[in-house]
Amino acid sequence: MCHDDGMRRLLSLAFVVVVVVVAGCAKKPAADVPLVFSPEKTRTRLLFVGDTSVARDVARAIKDHGGDDPRWTFAPMKPVLDAADVVFANLECVVSDSGSEEATSKTFRIRAEPRYAEHLKESGIDVVSVANNHAMDFGRQGFASTLDVLQQQGIAAVGVRVDAVVEQRPVVVKIGDTRVGFLAYNQHGDEYKHADFDRQAFGYAVNRVVADVKAARARNDADVIVVSVHGGPELSYLPDPWQRADARQVLDAGADVWMGHHPHVVQPVEEYKGKLIVYSLGDFVFDKRSEWIRDRTSPRFFVGLDLAGGKVVGHEILAGVHDRDYRPSLAPEFPLAPWTSSPPARSAVLSEQLDRARVERVRDGVAAACTPNKSRPDTGGHELRWLRPRLACANDKARPWQTVARSGELSNREFRAGVWAPPHAGGPLTITWPGVTLGATLEGFAGVPDWGIALMQQRKNTSPKPIRLRVRIPDVGVDHEVIAPVEPGWRAFVVDTKAAAGQKHDVIVDVDGGDGDVEQRFLFDLWAP
Repeated sequence: MCHDDGMRRLLSLAFVVVVVVVAGCAKKPAADVPLVFSPEKTRTRLLFVGDTSVARDVARAIKDHGGDDPRWTFAPMKPVLDAADVVFANLECVVSDSGSEEATSKTFRIRAEPRYAEHLKESGIDVVSVANNHAMDFGRQGFASTLDVLQQQGIAAVGVRVDAVVEQRPVVVKIGDTRVGFLAYNQHGDEYKHADFDRQAFGYAVNRVVADVKAARARNDADVIVVSVHGGPELSYLPDPWQRADARQVLDAGADVWMGHHPHVVQPVEEYKGKLIVYSLGDFVFDKRSEWIRDRTSPRFFVGLDLAGGKVVGHEILAGVHDRDYRPSLAPEFPLAPWTSSPPARSAVLSEQLDRARVERVRDGVAAACTPNKSRPDTGGHELRWLRPRLACANDKARPWQTVARSGELSNREFRAGVWAPPHAGGPLTITWPGVTLGATLEGFAGVPDWGIALMQQRKNTSPKPIRLRVRIPDVGVDHEVIAPVEPGWRAFVVDTKAAAGQKHDVIVDVDGGDGDVEQRFLFDLWAP
């Protein structure tokens, strides 16, 4: 890749901008594709980064701490960005100098001044998806301005729907000798009912995506097809079942990569039939004000795709974090294995069977059942909206954290998926899983998530009581107790069930202790080896 003052050189840009050839780099005609990068190379790298905004607190940080220097925000990532031939991001803000047509019915509207688009280009970003739930925050003028500014900066936009055309054709970029076609969709739909808009973000329907991929393959539009999807549960480390099913269906249709964003946190990376599925990259540059959200959203992924000879020949996943000014940087100490390895060959007992469980909570000496809540989990606890499926327990509205649900969490930066079941002051929380097939042992873990510990420390609760987890199998006399201190790291344990291996019995878990009715976070799980 050629450089001039640290900037990636765009070697040709047909119908996007007029290209000036920089000395030392050979120009190559654009041929039948809009963008050509690094034509002199036979092996190239396409780098994917996540949700990106240069608005609100990010813009304030650039101005106050970076002196409006376009290189400041992305300086810690410069070696990684410069090593890529093309960088793809999700642009999750409108770029316009006008606040007109603002979608005031929406809680969060994100708009950056056009001058900050230079920061995107300076960072090395070449292609962006605009198919997301903030693309239309400032209506027709905001979307049109965003596209115009991107064109002026020589950044290609993907996911633009024109004149209500249903089919999406890929934006094709030639990187070295490989044609890469990008398709982008917003699973959250058009939040403002812009049916009459001549240009808007493409919505998502898996059948439509499959049809677009198959059509692109039939026309031989590209060698490698990337499908970018903006969707999934916000702030959840776990993808929804539809994400897993749809990603496989789209790859079976002929796509090579499924690249997800929107949750603002990372989600697992999987390989399927030799193809890559990234459910969520997390943020690249995005502002978060609450301390606990800063903590939860800090981890992020950067995914490099190596290309040669018209195909994907390898990939690399890098972990990163953000600083207090939202600048991303690498985090080589972040343990990637739990996010990237195939699911372990074991049968989960608890978290994957939560819908079968009976839950009872005791308060003031009275036992009350918790019942399934299939609606959107919005019971006054905005910060817990990612907990799903969840069970509705008594006093959820007053104490929304006191719910039983499935979640993924980090403790000491180690990722685990399990059952969210916080203790409380009135008595034990009892969860019964009926008819579990036992192995020779039941293995498990218990602990408090990183951000839960940070929240308690923030509230000056420096000596919380340990949480007691009790695993009972009355039919076979099993009664195993685990004490989980409130400190970073998961507490592993093993329950001896060899006397009943292969048999089906009810497994009961009691959760007790902690600090009563304060916001106490807790996660555990069991599995049968």
